[in-house]
Amino acid sequence: MKHLRIWACCLLTVFGFSGTASATRTESLARWLFETAKELPRSHAPGETEPEEHARLERVSKGYAQAVVPYADGKGWTGSELAMALLILIAEETKLDKRIHEGTGHPVWHEDHGRSKCLGQVQASGLVPRQIWATLTGSDDDATLRCAEATATVWVSMAKQCGVWYSQRASRAGVAATFMAYGSGGSCTPDERAWSRADKWLARMQKRPDRSPIRGYRRAFPSEIPEDVRREATSLLGSEDFHIGHERRMGFGSPPRSWAFRVEAHADGKIGVSVLLEENPE
Repeated sequence: MKHLRIWACCLLTVFGFSGTASATRTESLARWLFETAKELPRSHAPGETEPEEHARLERVSKGYAQAVVPYADGKGWTGSELAMALLILIAEETKLDKRIHEGTGHPVWHEDHGRSKCLGQVQASGLVPRQIWATLTGSDDDATLRCAEATATVWVSMAKQCGVWYSQRASRAGVAATFMAYGSGGSCTPDERAWSRADKWLARMQKRPDRSPIRGYRRAFPSEIPEDVRREATSLLGSEDFHIGHERRMGFGSPPRSWAFRVEAHADGKIGVSVLLEENPE
């Protein structure tokens, strides 16, 4: 039972959305996206007041926080990594403009001559069938969520195509490749604009809510935690060191890699052991 307990804790801490804590994590992520959105350069539609814009940005933030939940399953990026990439994407593509959000048309930006819709500038494709694509514009909750889900679907597909999704955390290079693929329809070789967007993502991720509690270490994927590391983490449960804030660092493997174990309080109120791996210096 101890093994199951620590494993559940690790899943919760590493990947951001798990079990009964999902709603709380999604709400926290939405708050972070909203605060970030207010700091990003935006295009203001005539007649939209600041309170109205903030209410709309709250809907956007909630929609994108919800849209990433199915992908935060431990197979690829975390929910916050994906959500921030999507927020940077829509802010760069549309400046979060109300007219593009609602689908009423921008006086200058032609949205690929009508082929792209909503804040994600999504086009009809095999990933987003035309009957769904036609429903993506609108600033109400439902339309905003549909746009967010379509944007996430295309983004994750591009990340997989570029080979930067499975069993990986998001990185500057991986995000840049996906920005390029999303905008070009398939090329994974970043240009200057894609690198610039990736740098904006990286700067925002320094304040991410699921950041590692130990500098120089990242939260480990379940698939990369060897049995001897699991046993060491399990040994902390019930020991005299099992108290919040305790850290232990040890080397495992050949050549050895440094692993860290930290006792933390998780979102559902339980206490568990988080497993972290030293960042690759490359």
